[in-house]
Amino acid sequence: MADDNSRTPFSPRRRFHLDRLKGRKQSFKSNYRYNKRRVFEPSRFSHIFLLTKRILTILSLSFIVVGGMYLISFSSFFSIVTIQYFRDNTPVEIAPYAPLVEPYRGRNLIFLNTKEIKREITQQFGTTIESIVIDKKFPATLAFTHLPYPPVLNVRAQSKVNNETVQKRFVINANGVVIENDIEYPDLPFFSATIDTLPPIETQFLPQEITAKIAHAHELFVNTFGMKIIEIIYKEAAREIHLKTEKKFLVWIDLTQDIDRQINKLKRALPKLDMYTASLQYIDLRISGKNTERVIYRKR
Repeated sequence: MADDNSRTPFSPRRRFHLDRLKGRKQSFKSNYRYNKRRVFEPSRFSHIFLLTKRILTILSLSFIVVGGMYLISFSSFFSIVTIQYFRDNTPVEIAPYAPLVEPYRGRNLIFLNTKEIKREITQQFGTTIESIVIDKKFPATLAFTHLPYPPVLNVRAQSKVNNETVQKRFVINANGVVIENDIEYPDLPFFSATIDTLPPIETQFLPQEITAKIAHAHELFVNTFGMKIIEIIYKEAAREIHLKTEKKFLVWIDLTQDIDRQINKLKRALPKLDMYTASLQYIDLRISGKNTERVIYRKR
């Protein structure tokens, strides 16, 4: 009969099997930790791969930078090929300043100094051009959009040339400069003056301040009284104008005084002075003396 102690967990045979099993478990854990370290630790080949990747990235960026610099600085890709002209956003074939800007064809559009070009145009054409905008349209187009001073007066001038009276018709803009010869705009008022010499085109005929006052007086009178002005007569020495109405009488206005005040004075006098039906020769609105509200007039 076998001894009962041989069946206990502490028997030699049982202890031997337990020790072998424990050794196998420890060996498995040790191998697992070793393999785990090998999986997550970078190898020498991974370092070579990262270094190669960085070198290729640097070379690619360098190629892009050098290529971009060549394209911008030396290539004809950004050379100006087309120059466009616009007058108040309307395309035109040519502009007055075209001879000044045409030499810029072939220049690099990126490095072009548009401020300097605008300054040159303003210096030479500032009396006829009110504003100008220069746009770069990449890759090779330069666009100019200018706004000219609007025409304001048809001028009928007469002058003495070799003891003979010479008459000339031309149009002046809001800056007082002659912009067209031998033409009249039917929508503009007619302005008459006697001058010493007839001005050539693109020269100053009237100071800008005087031109603005004349245009304002005409517009204010027409809008206030609804009466058409058929002619504006300029008295340069007296610094006044005579508005000749469709009723054939004249309205005298002093250009050195407030024009709005003179027109409003006539408006207040309408209940006593019915200029729409009365037969008048002239109405004097010039402000002088103590009683500046007095309206002087003369009947035919």
